[in-house]
Amino acid sequence: MKGNLTNSSEMSSSTTLKPPLPSPTALNDDLAFVSGSTVERQAYARHYKNQNVQDYDIMVVHGFISSPTALIQTSIPGFKQILFEPIQKLGSLSCLTGTLNSTGQLCLNGLQMKMYHKVKNETPFVVDSAGIVTTTDKTDLTAIVTHTSTTDSTAASVAVTVTREPLPFENDLTQILPNWLHHQQPLSVPTHVLKERFYKFSRGYMDAISHYTLPLLINEHVREMATEWNTNEQRFYDLLNIIGPVYGYRLPQKIKQQLQLIFDFYDKHKHLAHSSKIKETIDYVNYCLPKEIDLVPAIQIKGFWPDDVQPFLERFRKNCPHLYNELISKTSMHLIAKWSKKTSAIDQELEFRYSFSALERLLADKRTQNEQILNGIARSIYYRYLTKTSGSNLIPSYFVKTTVLWMCETMSDLINNIVGDNAESIARQLGFEWIKFATKQLREGICLHYFIENLNILKYYRPELLVEACDILEYKVKLDEIVRLEFMEIHQQMVKVISKNTEQFVRQMKLTDLIQAINDYYEMSHVWWSSASDDNNNSNNDIPVQSCLTILNTLACADSNQSDWKIFRQLIFRNEQMEEENEQDLPVWGENVSIWGPKDFVENLIAAPFLLKSTHEILNSDTFTGRCPEYNPFDIKSFQNVAQDIMNPDHLKHVIISTFGPLFTNSLFGIDQNRMEQVLKSFFQRSLTQDQGIGPQLNLQVENVHSRSNQSLLSGDTTNNDSNRLNFEHDSYEPQQLQRRTQQCCSRCFTAHFMNLLQQAPSKDMTIGDYIDHEQKLIEEQHKQAELDDDLMAHVLQESLNDQQDAEQLLLLNFEEHNNQQLPSNDVTVEEPRVYNGLLISDSEPFLNDTEQTSNDDNQKQKVTSNEIYVDEEQNKEVELDNNDLSTTMSSLKLSLVDQQVESWDTQTQESTNSQQQVFLNNLTVTEQCLIDEQNIQAELDNDERLARALQLSFDDEHNNNEAQQTAQYDEDHLLALVLQSMDD
Repeated sequence: MKGNLTNSSEMSSSTTLKPPLPSPTALNDDLAFVSGSTVERQAYARHYKNQNVQDYDIMVVHGFISSPTALIQTSIPGFKQILFEPIQKLGSLSCLTGTLNSTGQLCLNGLQMKMYHKVKNETPFVVDSAGIVTTTDKTDLTAIVTHTSTTDSTAASVAVTVTREPLPFENDLTQILPNWLHHQQPLSVPTHVLKERFYKFSRGYMDAISHYTLPLLINEHVREMATEWNTNEQRFYDLLNIIGPVYGYRLPQKIKQQLQLIFDFYDKHKHLAHSSKIKETIDYVNYCLPKEIDLVPAIQIKGFWPDDVQPFLERFRKNCPHLYNELISKTSMHLIAKWSKKTSAIDQELEFRYSFSALERLLADKRTQNEQILNGIARSIYYRYLTKTSGSNLIPSYFVKTTVLWMCETMSDLINNIVGDNAESIARQLGFEWIKFATKQLREGICLHYFIENLNILKYYRPELLVEACDILEYKVKLDEIVRLEFMEIHQQMVKVISKNTEQFVRQMKLTDLIQAINDYYEMSHVWWSSASDDNNNSNNDIPVQSCLTILNTLACADSNQSDWKIFRQLIFRNEQMEEENEQDLPVWGENVSIWGPKDFVENLIAAPFLLKSTHEILNSDTFTGRCPEYNPFDIKSFQNVAQDIMNPDHLKHVIISTFGPLFTNSLFGIDQNRMEQVLKSFFQRSLTQDQGIGPQLNLQVENVHSRSNQSLLSGDTTNNDSNRLNFEHDSYEPQQLQRRTQQCCSRCFTAHFMNLLQQAPSKDMTIGDYIDHEQKLIEEQHKQAELDDDLMAHVLQESLNDQQDAEQLLLLNFEEHNNQQLPSNDVTVEEPRVYNGLLISDSEPFLNDTEQTSNDDNQKQKVTSNEIYVDEEQNKEVELDNNDLSTTMSSLKLSLVDQQVESWDTQTQESTNSQQQVFLNNLTVTEQCLIDEQNIQAELDNDERLARALQLSFDDEHNNNEAQQTAQYDEDHLLALVLQSMDD
């Protein structure tokens, strides 16, 4: 029987517990925190299940117990009931409800703790028979957010599914401005009361911002970014000052001037706005954001360790003494509401299970590099091979965590001594070790719980599922197989659609309109910063092209028919003029304003319609108090702790890259079409052994090349100057840091070069698309001309080589005819030549002895050598003359090339003939004459080869000059497309 009351004297524990091991009080475990794979930095393993983001598991601590007598043992190891009275509540958002158990003891109702998180919304809700609660809360500036929560007694958490529908920005302006402008808005309170309420509301609003909102948004991980984005109190002061004239307060003079400049600029150039780009980007980001959050209500076990875990502590002290003291001093256990299904259903709402999330998180933080690789590849294998897209998985994910914990404790030496040529080799060996360890557990059907003795986590799984999982691990796992990740291909296709629409919009933009808008922005910026000191003037870091289009696109997002901002302006400034005549009060938050540029001002202004609508509803409410809602300091610290976990870049790194990477590396106008897949290569495809431990990384070497090339173009410098290069080798993955580095390097030259390109257009009435097509046509014509020149030069060289061969043939024929003239007549018998010492001799020559033959050989060598020297000198002179001729222009070379060749060959032929006559006059033998002829021919061939090389060098020089001219033209066209892409970014 259940009830709601019991006498405290009747409450006692049903079991007698031994004194626990003394340990210090746990630190910070009473605050809410994020658990699971998110904080273990290895959520990237879900990529192999084609999931971009992991679910967030948030432990929400409602209270704590400090005595083992508060626990009631059940028949299932690790499951307890908690007596209600000893529980200490934490914070004002906790829900602790007592219910009598089957033995009449008042125990904590765990199901009610979970139901509290389902219905904790100010909007109405409905609970159906399945225990599903649906709430809608329009608090997101970019989407209508719908939360659907489910839970029951068997669930350990409240599963919150988040759906986002794009929020029409323009609705906030359209719904309220026309009525206010024409005095048709229904007011439930007089105007003077409304003014007083606005003053109270603004004070309470800023109290909430200062005490709750900013402390949640700003922490050590995002402090630098918050400073850069002016995320401070003054930003919110400015918003309240902007809507102040609606309730009778004057605008600060600086904001008044800034609003006039911005609205004048927008009214003149709003036809250049591309508002759909921002909306499409918001839709894409909403698609990539996490869809599910698991809220886990918990009770902390503080100051003692239950008897159930004493065997674990003793074992851990023995096996891991270096971690033991830190574990017991910095962590603690928790109890989470979950029914085991193995006990009486009458107590299902009262049953709790041990949670070791805090211990597991510390052990994950202390893992060595090899242990992190082991955990990463084990999770990757699980999500690749052992999970199903729908329905239950073959084995629980907790099996992977448990096996890794056991291996890190019992096989530490083996794991940490594995070495390899690279990280992939180590991951492959560790993957085999985990498969071997896991298959042994699955085959036996026993995997002992790491923290609780004698508890088999596989006990209630069907044997056939365990056998199937074992077979998969043994025979089907391919560690080196490249896996194509489909979720990234979906991201790529979505971004390509955004880029295509952007290209179409930019192509139809007229050059004269864009030039005028940029020039007007220059003038506005000059007036904007005219009263600012040098220390506060940030115009040097401004990129006018980018800022100009950002202002137009941002304002257009909230402008339904391109007239809403005009109405807003009339409303603000009309009230301003009316109140000036009636001695209007000072600005509600004084004259101080934020010091920022036009673009940042507009990005803050976009929130003014939403704030105006919300303020109007609150001020006309019958329940208006004007006081800031109060929260328990513990609740605020818990929120801050969770926010710090979620915003930790190490925890979000892979989500940020896979979401925003495609946006930052997409191609526009055909530039760097493969850049996305090159920079994000490991996110599009990788094997199970790649990038384990740290997860996939950006391919920054490729990005560094792109950045250096683009920076050289933008600076007008095509030389290899390291000082002009962007270096991303050690940059963070955060997009803001990459953007800031780019702006610092390019802001001084970007717009000047872009405007120069626009001024070079054949006609200012052209559209950007026509200009791009015109430049592309010029490039194609230059390529065709370059190909024609190459073909002509190749033809000339080929003709030259053919003429050279003809001249050689002619020389050989002349030589043969001359030899034939020296031979005896046909009626003379020609005797067979004789050979002596390898030389041919005739019978008419006297047989010389060795001494005489040696003397003649020496004389002949001298003659041959003198001939070679003579020929070489002539060749050198000819090459020098040829080189001097080749230093002239290529056109004259093409016209006189053949004549020079023929003249050179005639000279060579004459010299060869003279040389032959000189040899014959010296009464040389036929063999010696052949040797001399071979030397002459070889010299002529060498001379021809030198001439051909000189021609080729000259051709290469002209070809390089042509390529340089083509490259310069291509760089200008490439720059035009590049800056158009940067305009869009």
